Amino acid sequence: MYHTVEVLRRKEKSIRKIAKLLSISKTTVQKYLKLNHQEAMEKFSSPIRKSVLSSFKNDYTKIIENNPKLRASKLYQKFKKSHPDMVKSYFFVINSMLIPYPDIL
Repeated sequence: MYHTVEVLRRKEKSIRKIAKLLSISKTTVQKYLKLNHQEAMEKFSSPIRKSVLSSFKNDYTKIIENNPKLRASKLYQKFKKSHPDMVKSYFFVINSMLIPYPDIL
């Protein structure tokens, strides 16, 4: 959001116009504009959290490498079968599995 406010301001948009475009208050826009880049990064950067499934990375990496043509639904079933205690949604598991393999997507 901070970067968007900065870009719009550089394009000579008014504070009121920026607030309306982004559906935020004018005072929020003003606060963002008062911050320098370093302050904004410190204030708005969030720590990178570890995924719940990252501890199973070796397992699903092996499944993908051993079965490169396996459909996503079958990958999910294999993972769910080997880790029944990890009841997660289909999309959560598949997205976590395929992030290291962007060429598959």
